[in-house]
Amino acid sequence: EWYSDLDGELSNGSSSEFSMNTLSPGTHDITFRAMNDNLIWSYAEHMSLIVHERPSAEIISSFPDPVYPDEELHFLGSASDDGNVVQYFWRSSISGNLYSGSNRGFTIKLTRPGDHTIYLKVQDEHHVWSSEATVNILVVGIPHARISSISPHLAMQDDTVQFWAYEDSQFTRYSWHSNLDGELYNGSDSEVS
Repeated sequence: EWYSDLDGELSNGSSSEFSMNTLSPGTHDITFRAMNDNLIWSYAEHMSLIVHERPSAEIISSFPDPVYPDEELHFLGSASDDGNVVQYFWRSSISGNLYSGSNRGFTIKLTRPGDHTIYLKVQDEHHVWSSEATVNILVVGIPHARISSISPHLAMQDDTVQFWAYEDSQFTRYSWHSNLDGELYNGSDSEVS
């Protein structure tokens, strides 16, 4: 018969060993005794068992979202444990490991566009890891605008000049500027004159 002063009876059967994973956190006084064929109980044996809580992690904030490549992204996590949290480990589903250390917050620049799942787990002083907390962050790719052609290359004042940009399905607006005249066009057409 196995007994805990915190959880009560743990096992009462014909086997001298058993296992379980539902013990309450705290310091248990574990008692074991056995019965012989004459139905006489042995003296009780006692042993202490310390059960620690698994730490838990939470992502408190992540901003901005969405974010552009090379823009600073700030993360702040939180942890709870019955002891001390000694390490925060952050990773991205796209960029891999982001941060590992004792600070609950950090700043980073993510350069790879996509929908990143950010994971946080924490470790306590007993080397026990929490489950992972998650948040999704969208890193928006910066479009690559390219001039296809400007014609003519040499123009007289009052001549009509045509401007062409390479079209891309992700573009919704085109903006042409001159260092002398300022904004020439701002609209949805890739060709203007």
